[in-house]
Amino acid sequence: MEREIGKLKGHYIICSIDGVGFYIAKELYSTKRHYVIVDNDKAKVERIMGELKNELLIEGEATDSDILIKAGIREAQGLFAVARDDNENLVISLTAKTLIQV
Repeated sequence: MEREIGKLKGHYIICSIDGVGFYIAKELYSTKRHYVIVDNDKAKVERIMGELKNELLIEGEATDSDILIKAGIREAQGLFAVARDDNENLVISLTAKTLIQV
């Protein structure tokens, strides 16, 4: 899976598949746009994987810079920080911004 993600350019990263993230993934899938899901709850992701096709997934914390690098942040078109906690979304956004400026 990491090899496939490494080939992507212009994709989107969805940080947390809960709630809003699921609808974003459905929209990106229906419009044939590439995306990577980053979430730390494997059971939740496996439940949703049955409803979505061809998704790429990285299990881990989206606040971790190594995880965002694995998700291809430097080649991504955009990032959706849609965790349930606004503080976590802020940290994700700042981490991503720092990584793309390097």
